[in-house]
Amino acid sequence: MINNFRATTSRFPHKRSYMRSKYILAAVVLFSCLPPLTGQPENDNCAGAFLVEDASDWCSEPGAFSLQGADAGSVPPPSCFNAPGSDIWFTFTPFAADVTITIIGSTGANLLEAPEIALYQGTCDGLQELACTPGIPQSNVNSLYFDGLNLGLPHFIRIQSGAGENGSFQFCINNYNPPEEPSSDCPEAAIICSKEPFVVQKLIGPGDNPTEANDASCLNIFATNVEWHSAWFMWTAGSSGSLTFTLNPLNPPDDIDFVVYEFPNGPGNCADKIVLRCMASSCDGPTGLDEASTDFSEPPNCNDPSQDNFLAALSMEAGKTYGIMVNNFSSTGIGFEMEFGGTGEIAGPDAAIAIVPSGPVCIGEPAMLQDASSFPNGNIVGWEWNFGPGASITAAQTPGPHELSWNSAGTKPVLLRLLTNQGCIVSVVRQVEVICCDARYDIQAEIIAPQCPGGNDGAIMVQASNPNAPYSYHWSNGENGPEASGLEAGPHTLTVSDALGCDTILRFELEGPPAFDFDTLITTPGCNGGVDGEIRLEVTGATPPYSFSWENGVFTSNHVFSNLPAGDYSVAVKDANGCEQALDIPLRELSLEILLPNESFRPPSCHDSQDGALTVIPLNGQPPFQYNFNDGNGWTGSNMLEGLGAGEYTVNIQDANLCRGSFTFTAEAPPPLVLDFSETGISCHGATNGRLEAVVEGGSGSYSFLWNDGSRSPVLTALSAGTYQLTATDANGCEIRNTATLYQPSPLVLEVDNLQPVRCHGEASGSILLAASGGSPAYAFAIDGQEFRDSPLFDNLSAGSYLMYVRDAGGCTTSLNIEIGEPALLLVEAGEPLEVILGYEVQLQAYSSGNVISYNWQPAEGLSCSDCPAPVLAPLQTSWYTIQVEDENGCIAADSIHIILSEKRPVYIPNAFSPNDDGRNDYFKAYLGPAARQAVSMRIFNRWGALVFEQENLSPGIPVLQWDGKMQNQAAPSGVYTYIIIVEFIDGKRRRYSGSVCLSR
Repeated sequence: MINNFRATTSRFPHKRSYMRSKYILAAVVLFSCLPPLTGQPENDNCAGAFLVEDASDWCSEPGAFSLQGADAGSVPPPSCFNAPGSDIWFTFTPFAADVTITIIGSTGANLLEAPEIALYQGTCDGLQELACTPGIPQSNVNSLYFDGLNLGLPHFIRIQSGAGENGSFQFCINNYNPPEEPSSDCPEAAIICSKEPFVVQKLIGPGDNPTEANDASCLNIFATNVEWHSAWFMWTAGSSGSLTFTLNPLNPPDDIDFVVYEFPNGPGNCADKIVLRCMASSCDGPTGLDEASTDFSEPPNCNDPSQDNFLAALSMEAGKTYGIMVNNFSSTGIGFEMEFGGTGEIAGPDAAIAIVPSGPVCIGEPAMLQDASSFPNGNIVGWEWNFGPGASITAAQTPGPHELSWNSAGTKPVLLRLLTNQGCIVSVVRQVEVICCDARYDIQAEIIAPQCPGGNDGAIMVQASNPNAPYSYHWSNGENGPEASGLEAGPHTLTVSDALGCDTILRFELEGPPAFDFDTLITTPGCNGGVDGEIRLEVTGATPPYSFSWENGVFTSNHVFSNLPAGDYSVAVKDANGCEQALDIPLRELSLEILLPNESFRPPSCHDSQDGALTVIPLNGQPPFQYNFNDGNGWTGSNMLEGLGAGEYTVNIQDANLCRGSFTFTAEAPPPLVLDFSETGISCHGATNGRLEAVVEGGSGSYSFLWNDGSRSPVLTALSAGTYQLTATDANGCEIRNTATLYQPSPLVLEVDNLQPVRCHGEASGSILLAASGGSPAYAFAIDGQEFRDSPLFDNLSAGSYLMYVRDAGGCTTSLNIEIGEPALLLVEAGEPLEVILGYEVQLQAYSSGNVISYNWQPAEGLSCSDCPAPVLAPLQTSWYTIQVEDENGCIAADSIHIILSEKRPVYIPNAFSPNDDGRNDYFKAYLGPAARQAVSMRIFNRWGALVFEQENLSPGIPVLQWDGKMQNQAAPSGVYTYIIIVEFIDGKRRRYSGSVCLSR
C-alpha cells in the first residue's frame, strides 16, 4: 500500500510481490566470492551471513572464503564442534527437501584442516540446530547431509576448523529432491525417472552379491570381485537420443569407477545384462560420459595420455532399459553427485501441481492444490506433499485436491514427491505467491509543518490500525516508531508493517513557508556628502506580515530608511512566525553613467588606421558636463575624441554637482587583412589549365578584387605558367596586395633504358625497359596507351614496332616508337631418305644456316659421332635419325632423315666344286657379305637324302664352315648333292639357304 499525505490521509490497495532470479545470484557471486583474506570477514557472524541466492548446486571459487580475522562470536558452539573458535556463516532458503554441504579446505600456506559444519534454521536471535558434522583429523574435506528441510524458511550454515586453523576454503551447496535410496545389489537397483541431478551420500559395501559386476572386463583384472562400495541404478529411455552424465565425488580425491549396462529384460531383471561402457581409470575427480569422448572403456591406470576419465556418450533407444553400477574404488565410503545431459530423455512421470487460483493467493484465503502429473508408461502409487511455512495444512499423502491457506505473505514453496509402481521417485516444487490483498489499514496522521523557511522543526505523528497488530514503523530518515520529528520541508516516507508481514507505504509532503525574497529600491545620496539617500525594502515569502529593525533598532513595520548619507546599512526582517533574515545593504553616492561605448564609438576603418572617434553621452547627472580624455589636454567641454586607432582609452566626466564618473573603453579596429591563394597547378608542360582563387580574411568583409590583367573575379582559370598579382579591397576601402606564381612541370621525356631483341626467330622473348624524366613523378607506363602500370619493364614481346607511352602524376602523356628486331630463322636439313644394305655404312650430313655451335644426332647408337655434322652409320634396322642444332643465341632447329634398311642380304653359295687338292675350288662353302656375322651350320645330303656332312658351332678349331668333299673320311663320289646352310646376320636374324651343288673330280 502506498499512501500520499499532504493535509489529509487516504488508503490504496496494497500488493507485494517476490521474485527469485539466478541473475541476482550471478551478481552476488561476482562481488562476494572473493572476500578479503585479511581483516574481519563480512560474514563473521550470523547477521552478516553470506547469502546463497540459489542453492541448487552452487560452488564458490577454490579458496574464496577464509577464517582469517574471524572470531568465535556470541552464538554457543553446536553439538559436534571441538571447541569455540573462529567461524563464518552462510544462509540460504531451501526450495527442495535435501541439502548436501561440502567444504574443501585449501592446502599450503592457507591450510584449512578438519573443517566442521553445522546447519541451523530459524533466525539469528533464535537458532535451532538441525545437523552437525565434526571435523576429520588430517583431512581438508568434509560434508554434511540433511533431509527434511523446512521449505521457504531461512537456514544458516556455520563453518569452523576443528584443528584451530584460519585458512581458506571452497564452499559448495546442493539443495535437491533425492531419488529412491540406491541399493548395492542389481535386482534392487534404484529406479531413476528424470534427469534431475541428485546426491548419493554414502557408498557402503558390495551388497549381498558382490559378483554381479564381474562381467565388466576393464575392472575384473585383479582376480577379485569388482564391487567394493557400490550403488545400482536403472532407468528406461523415454526417447531416443544421447545420454551423458558426470559423477562428481563428494570427496575430490576419491577414485570413482562405473559400468553402464543394457537390461534386455526390463527394470528389476538383471539376467542377460550387456556391458555398454566400462570405466576403471584410476584418475581421481569427476568421471562419466560426454559427447567429446570416443572410447568405450578405460583400463585401471592413469598413465595413458588418452585417458581423460570420460567415455563416449550413450546412444539410447526409446523403450530400452539401461543402468549403472557406481563403485568407490578408494573405499572411503563417501558418495557422489550425479548430473545428466544429452538429447535423450528418461521415462518417468511428468510431475505437475495444479493450483486454483492460478495467480497470487491472498493471506488467509483458501487455495485448492491437486496433483496434475501424467505418466503414460506406468502408475503413480504414492504422494508426499509439503505445503511450506505458514500453511494451514503442513503435509498430505493423497493426490488431492487439498484446500489450504497461508497466514503470512511471501513466496511459499510447495513440494510434491511422487512414487511410481516401478519404485522411482520424482519431485516437483511449485512456488505460490501469497500477498496481502486487503490489509485494511486505518491511518490517522498529524502533520506539523516547519515554521521558518529552511527550518527543521517539522513533525509527523501516525496512528495505524488493522486486525493484525502489532505494527512496525520505518521512516525514510532512519527513525523507527510512529512519530518522526526534526523534519525539513519536502517528501518523507513511512513503511508500516503488521504482524503478518503486510505493509503499506505512506508518503508525506511537508510544505514549509517559502524563503524570504527581497527587492531593494535605492535612492542615492547627492555628491559631496549629500544626506538625501533612501533604502526601500520590499519583502515577499516566509509568513507575512513583516517587521524591520534598521541598524539594530527596534522592530517596526517601517520598510523605508530615509535621509541617509553614503554608507553600509544593516536591516533584520522578521515574519509573523518570528523567523528572521538579516541583510547588509550598501548605499553609494550618485555615479555618472554614459551611453555604452559600442553605441557612441566609431571604430578605425582599417586595422592600422587612426580615424576612429568617440562621442561620450551622459545618461544621468546635472549639466553642464566636463570631460577629460587623459590625452594631456585636461578638462574640456567637448564630448568627442577623434583620430583614434586601436587601443584602450579612459575618460573622466564631471557634472555641475561635481558628481564624477570614470570610464574605460577599448577601441577595436578590424582584424588585419590577409590575402592568400588556393592554387591548382598546371598539369603538363605547356598546358593552360592552372587556377587561382583568392582567399581573404580579416578587414570588414564584402571584398572586391582587381587582378593585374584587369579581371575582377576572385577566381582565375585556364592559366598558363607565370606570376599573377591581385589587389583585394574590403568594405571600408582597406587594401592588400599579393602575388602568386604558377609553375609548370618540365617536359615529360620517355627513353629506352634497355632494349632486348627477340632471341630466336618467331619467339616472344624481346623486352623493353623504359625510363621517364620530367613531368610530375610518379610515372605509369603502357604499351597500348590504355592499360598503364607502374613497372617500366615490358617483356615476352615478339619482333615488331611498338608505340610506348608514359603518364605522369598530372595525367600528362608522351609516347615513343620502338622497334624490336629478331634474327633470321635458323634452319637445318638432314637430307632425303636413304636406303642402306645391311652391313654397309652410310654417312649422314646436316646442312644448316646461321652460326651453329652444337650438333646433336638422336638416337646416338650406331653413329660414329652424335655431336658432329656428318656422322657415319652402319644401321641394323630401319629408323629415323634426328639432327638438332643450336646457334650462339641458344636457338634450336631440327630435322629428321629416314634410314631405310634394305632387305637384301648378300650371300654367295657356289653350285659346283672340285675337291682334287689342286688348290683351286677344293672346298664347298658359303661366301658371306658384310651383313653376315657367320654361317651357323652346314648340312650336305646325297641324292637319296642321306646326310653325308654336317658342321656347326664354329670354334677355334673350326674357323670356317666348309665341306672338303669327303664322306666318312673317304672321297665322296662325284654327283649332285643338296645343302642346307643357316647364316646369322649382324642384326641377329638367321636365314636358311638351301640348294644343290655339283661335286666333280
